[in-house]
Amino acid sequence: GRDSGRKSQTLEVVGVELGKLGRASLRVRGNVNISGKMVFQDQELVRSSINETQSTHIEFDQKQNFNIEGKVGDRVSVFMDQDSERDFDFENNIRISYEGAEDDILQKMEAGNISLSLPSTQYVTFSGTNKGLYGLKAISQLGPIDITTIASIEQTKKEQQEWEGGSQSQTLKIKDYDYIKNQYFFLHEWFRNGIDSLFISPEGIEYNIHQPSFFPLSNGLHFIGHFKVSNFELYKLDMTNNPGADIGVAHIDPSNLGFEEDKNKDGNFLRLERNIDYTLSEDLGYIRLRTRSLDEILGCHYVLTDRISEDTVMTIGNGVSLNDSTLSLKMIKPQSPHPNHPTWD
Repeated sequence: GRDSGRKSQTLEVVGVELGKLGRASLRVRGNVNISGKMVFQDQELVRSSINETQSTHIEFDQKQNFNIEGKVGDRVSVFMDQDSERDFDFENNIRISYEGAEDDILQKMEAGNISLSLPSTQYVTFSGTNKGLYGLKAISQLGPIDITTIASIEQTKKEQQEWEGGSQSQTLKIKDYDYIKNQYFFLHEWFRNGIDSLFISPEGIEYNIHQPSFFPLSNGLHFIGHFKVSNFELYKLDMTNNPGADIGVAHIDPSNLGFEEDKNKDGNFLRLERNIDYTLSEDLGYIRLRTRSLDEILGCHYVLTDRISEDTVMTIGNGVSLNDSTLSLKMIKPQSPHPNHPTWD
């Protein structure tokens, strides 16, 4: 019969008595809505025939929401839940279940859309609920022990995406006169040009020197030569009367104070911080300033040591000491460098 208080009605489609097995029945509850309309369009189109300006078509829209419940005796039941308005297919469920008697070992078995829920006890470290499983679930009882057996796959969404490989290349040409100017400086011309000869140090010690030039490279690497830079300090001529500056002279050659005397520069020199204002390559004998030097005059003092014996080969310039309060520096950059200046190398 129809229940006016409900939006849908239950209809028994199948009802058969199966003797000892009991009654087999199939009940359907829900509703199916079908709506349709006929659309006639008459358009005023320029330079068109009458068949092109008029069209007629029928549109249908169907929505269904129903549950199907079937039972075979009082042990086996089938349940199906379908709704066309749900967002995902896995929300539409189908489940077949078996209910055992009170004293049966197999208490319950389900197939189809199932869920797993385990309580947290002192013997079970995992607790929680998994829904959206599709498979087989059985609940058994052996005396005081409850056993839940489950075999299922979790419904997932499979996506596939294809990527086509590609490449892009760009050639950058740098002219030889577009090098980075006024940022890299050799500390001595020997590191740049190399030397291979007998050398007598100011202390009168003879050295057979093999100091390779910076270029060319060998297998992409520089040769490490005879010398190593030690006790290096870098200064710049200060024009701001900074009280931290020291009086000194930047010589073209500190060992020959009269050489190119007109190009030497005296004044107040401010010490620069290593690894902050500049970095030093002790093996290849050059510095790199943090920023490019514009019109600054740079000078330094350091010691060249033998790489093997670590003996002092040459002392170039000197810092402020108790015996001498004036800096003696080797000029490595004049105010305006050019190829004809004696510091160019």
